[in-house]
Amino acid sequence: MAAWVLVSIILSTCVAHSFGQEPSTLPENPEVAVENAGAPVEIDGRPILVVYARVGGFTPEERARAIEQRIVSLARNRSIPIDAIHSENRGAWTEIIAGTDRIMGITEADAAGAERARPN
Repeated sequence: MAAWVLVSIILSTCVAHSFGQEPSTLPENPEVAVENAGAPVEIDGRPILVVYARVGGFTPEERARAIEQRIVSLARNRSIPIDAIHSENRGAWTEIIAGTDRIMGITEADAAGAERARPN
C-alpha cells in the first residue's frame, strides 16, 4: 500500500506542470526525437509511467528497471517523509528527488514521447 501512495506522489510530481497543456504545443526539435515506443515502469505488475530516452549508456528498459527498484526501495524506507518528494530542474532534465535520493530523471525526449512538456 505504501508503494502506491508513493507512486501517486511521484506521478503527480512528474506531471504536475504538464497536464492541462496541449500536446501540440511541444516544440518540434529533432534532437529530442523518440527512438522507440518506450519502456514501462511497473509497480506490482502495473505500468505507472513510460520512459523513452536513452541516458548515457542506459537503455529505456534499463532506466525503467532502475526506477522501479528505486520506487520500491523508497516505499520500504519509512524514514523519508512524503513531503520530501519533489522535482528539481537540472537544465536539460528534471529530477524527481526523495529527500537526498534521486528517483528518476525526465528528459526532453521522455516528455516528447509522452506528448507532454517537461516539468520544470
